[in-house]
Amino acid sequence: MNSRQAINLLKGLEQSLDDYCELNDEGKAAFRMAIESLELFGNAEQLPSAQPYTDEEIQKMQDIEQAQLDKAYEMGKADALRWIPCSERFPEESGTYTVTAYDGATKRVTYAKYQKRLKRWELTGARAYWRVLAWCPPPEPYKEK
Repeated sequence: MNSRQAINLLKGLEQSLDDYCELNDEGKAAFRMAIESLELFGNAEQLPSAQPYTDEEIQKMQDIEQAQLDKAYEMGKADALRWIPCSERFPEESGTYTVTAYDGATKRVTYAKYQKRLKRWELTGARAYWRVLAWCPPPEPYKEK
């Protein structure tokens, strides 16, 4: 697909979504920005590509995160921010959770609904094919002092 085809596809998607659910100003602005970026850079092959983290960088970040969590546990805080691998266990209740998901190329942090009765994660739209690797219990709601 070249940039002109991508631009036409984005314009068609924007119109279809707007007809279906009336895009808000942010949604329209996002489509305009994407189209303008493609027009500005010309051919999509010229766009700078984001380099995903290497396995070594990911491991280093996970080690740092674990050290911070260990320190928090020592101080008597933190279960709410612990990543729990899906290979270890799934949530005990249905609900929306912060998750680390793999899109086939990159690990990303996003939100997903867990359906306990069906024992599955629900990601929508383009994220439907992502695989949830780990989840985080929801934090406590904000409380005014």
